[in-house]
Amino acid sequence: MNLRCKDGDLAVIVGDFPRCEANIGRIVEVRGPMRIPNQYPLPCWKIKPIDDREWLIAEGDWSLTREVVTWRSGIIHPDCWLLPIQPPPEKVSDEKVTAESEEAAMFL
Repeated sequence: MNLRCKDGDLAVIVGDFPRCEANIGRIVEVRGPMRIPNQYPLPCWKIKPIDDREWLIAEGDWSLTREVVTWRSGIIHPDCWLLPIQPPPEKVSDEKVTAESEEAAMFL
């Protein structure tokens, strides 16, 4: 199974349930293990926003509540609605490339 996220990632919310769209764009911490709940057959992660603003939550009966989410809240979110934040690839400095090129040229 190919998953976007892994335990410990930071991720951006890119999808949510109807009427919870205000959560889209928020950054969350992702905690495993991944699980597939009975409510919907999608791989899900436990999540917690990185800030203390209220989170919109669609309850099991589709009523809407607001809550400041903590790990104890047990909020889960489908992997397909999370986009992990990846660190930028390590950039090789121009100085290092020049030094390596000069060193390689000595052997030509």
